[in-house]
Amino acid sequence: MRIGIITDAHSNPWGQEAVLNYLRREGIDKEHTLDLGDIVGMFPGCLETVRVSIAEAGRGILGNHDAMLLQYFEDTPQREERIAALDYNRRDISSSSDQDKIMAYLQSLPTTMSWDGVTFVHNSPFHTNPYKETDMHHRFGESMRDPSDKKYDPKTSLLLKLAQHSDQLVIRGHSHSASYMGVPKDLTEATTGCLTKKPKPREGAVSSRGDIWTVPIDPDHNYVLVAASACGANTMFTPDGKLDYRPAGMIVEYDPGRQQGEITFFTVMEGYDHQKFVNSVLNDQRWQAPVFEEARKQIEHLQRGTLLGDH
Repeated sequence: MRIGIITDAHSNPWGQEAVLNYLRREGIDKEHTLDLGDIVGMFPGCLETVRVSIAEAGRGILGNHDAMLLQYFEDTPQREERIAALDYNRRDISSSSDQDKIMAYLQSLPTTMSWDGVTFVHNSPFHTNPYKETDMHHRFGESMRDPSDKKYDPKTSLLLKLAQHSDQLVIRGHSHSASYMGVPKDLTEATTGCLTKKPKPREGAVSSRGDIWTVPIDPDHNYVLVAASACGANTMFTPDGKLDYRPAGMIVEYDPGRQQGEITFFTVMEGYDHQKFVNSVLNDQRWQAPVFEEARKQIEHLQRGTLLGDH
């Protein structure tokens, strides 16, 4: 298996295009491209991101923003920015000439998929009901803490579930920042040091392929591997010192028989016309409303050229 992962385009077709072009340069075709969802939301360009996903992703997964756009559940009232963006996205889709095709595609997306020993999901492999807000927004990272962490909670920990998971690899998006977590397959009790957990360096090894970080797959471990966002957007929970506004993706090379392989996390600026993205937001009067604080924060960083935040 050699597949390309794109996730969390969030209505930024220029970031989406940069990631897909990277995958195509790496020899990964549509059939072996998988979109982990959150195609819509946050920004104005939802029509194009869904159209591109239809054209370029051989398989796809439903994200929580996609599920909310489909009105499978309502967002929490405190998330005014997300609610407003999805409302505008929904209106744009409803007035488009290909409304039926776009909605049918989004409605066809499953919440999880197993393919050659790998589980693909937008957020948590153990919380995949598209009709439940608590499942689609589950704080998965909170349940993947080592017992040495003072915030570790044995009642909510999913370490043993991961160790006993039927597929060795779980590939997810949702968090917008790349990382990996691994636990021994034979784990029967969560003990200090059982979890290996690392975030992607802000700047990985630079090669002809771009800024990359590779992680080997050990046959004695099960893993959760998190792909960063194609839109280059961070979440409201990201500290300024960790901001990274570059589009990103993942390449999975995996032998299910040997249960070995290599994961390549990448960020890419080549071919990313971020000025068009900036203009798409600045030129849309709807996105000038005070509610779009996070969107404006990203645009301000891109205008200054601070793609890695302020630090």
